[in-house]
Amino acid sequence: MAPPAPAAALLSLKVRLADARPPVWRRLEVAGDLTVEDLVDVLLAAMGWHNLHRHRIIVLPDGDGATDGEPGPNDEWAVPVADLLGRVGDRIDFRYDLVARWDHEVETTAVEALPPDHPGATLRDGRGPCPVDVEPGKAPTGEPRRFRVAERDAAVRAAIHLPHGRRDIARREAEIMAWFVRWVGSGRALTMSGRLTKSAVTEILVARRWTDPGHTAGAHRPVGVPEALAYPVLVLDSRARALGLVEGQADRLVATVKGRELVDDADRLAEEIVRAYPRSVLWGSAPRGWSARR
Repeated sequence: MAPPAPAAALLSLKVRLADARPPVWRRLEVAGDLTVEDLVDVLLAAMGWHNLHRHRIIVLPDGDGATDGEPGPNDEWAVPVADLLGRVGDRIDFRYDLVARWDHEVETTAVEALPPDHPGATLRDGRGPCPVDVEPGKAPTGEPRRFRVAERDAAVRAAIHLPHGRRDIARREAEIMAWFVRWVGSGRALTMSGRLTKSAVTEILVARRWTDPGHTAGAHRPVGVPEALAYPVLVLDSRARALGLVEGQADRLVATVKGRELVDDADRLAEEIVRAYPRSVLWGSAPRGWSARR
């Protein structure tokens, strides 16, 4: 077997959405030194998915038609695409939405030298729109958006420049956590069950604009509900407590000494988040959801 192409190679990829009728496919060119995390963003942009669901990658064995393989890398942010797709005939299965199971076979069809002026990822051709993409628990409505090569190519070129790396997500998470610690301040009332009151939940939803129409976090979380039914607030509160930034004392939620120390040090707080969070929260296999917005 030939060794994988060097990371600086240009990889031509054929992407086919399994069981789609009529066929849905894309032809991409990507730089081999992009990370697998970058490739995920490129695939989502090329297909027209909105990154509302989890994904998984299976590295497929040699041989046409074989579907069993090995799980893809856990550290997608650190592995170059060339490690998975660096040879002609290399294949992966990219599954978007682990419930609906939209499977994409991605195969390398050519390996060339990377031109110095290549943008890193381009869409060369394709056919057919992907199905309507909706948030978990919501029924699809309307028709799929018409597929246009130029429109999807622009999205592909932009995708590799989006700040979706683990540390970028951690910094945005740190901004939200710092905001929450400041909001808690000297103390906020808790219910008998030790959670935030309905009025406090509503205050957070409105302040963070998580009730805006079309926002992922607020799409089906109305105001006036207890914390247990306001998922983004529940996650925010629970993560801040787990990080030791706030704590419940009797009937109040208060900022800890640690929280007050880190609230004005975004870099230290982001590093704390990188160390403390499971990787699935900070790399592309988990939905970016509320923590990567605003």
